[in-house]
Amino acid sequence: MTPELEYEIAYSKLTTDFIETVLSDADFMNETRIRLTTTYARLNIEHQSTMRILVEQNHRGSAFALLRPQIEACFRGLWVQQLASEIDVEAIRKDGAEPFPKFKKMAKDLDDALSADGLFTGIATGWQTMSGFTHSGLQHLSRFSLSSGVLAPKYSDEDTCRVLRISASAALLMLPPVFRMNGMTEKAASIEAWLDAKLGRS
Repeated sequence: MTPELEYEIAYSKLTTDFIETVLSDADFMNETRIRLTTTYARLNIEHQSTMRILVEQNHRGSAFALLRPQIEACFRGLWVQQLASEIDVEAIRKDGAEPFPKFKKMAKDLDDALSADGLFTGIATGWQTMSGFTHSGLQHLSRFSLSSGVLAPKYSDEDTCRVLRISASAALLMLPPVFRMNGMTEKAASIEAWLDAKLGRS
C-alpha cells in the first residue's frame, strides 16, 4: 500500500468522524421534503464509510461498486431538496417513484441551482465507469488477472485513491445545502471549510 493510499484512507476516516460530530446534535425539521433529503444524505454517508472499510479489508471491487450508489444518493437527495415539485416529493415518499431526470441533466440542473460552477457535471462524466463497477462490467473484469493458476484482483492504489477522494467529497458536498435548509448555517459553513480545504479552494 502506497503512502498516498494510506493518506486517503486516513482522510476518509477523519471525514466520516467529522461529519458524525457535526451531525450529532443536528435537529432536522420533520417535514417530508427535509426527511427525504436527510435520508439520502445518511445513505450517502454510510456508503462513504463502508467503502473505506472495504478498502482497508482489501475488498476493493466491492468498494468501487458502491461509488455509483453513493453518488446517486447525493444527487437525488439534492435534487429532491432543490428541484422536485411537491407532486414529485409525495410520489417518492408514497410510491417509491423515481421522477428524477437523466443523470447528466440532473447534474447540470444541480450546477445551476447551487451555482456549483460545473462541479456536478464534472462528477457526472464518470457515470459510465461508475455504472460498470456497480454492474460487473469491463471496469471490474479488466482488473483481474490469472497468474500461476490463481485469479486475483489488481486494483491499483492510484485508482483506489481516486475513488476514496470522490467518495469523501460526495459525502461532504451534500451537507451544506441540507443544513441551510434547516437553518443551521454554522454547521453548513464548517462542512464547506473542510471541503474547500480538500479541494484546494481555501
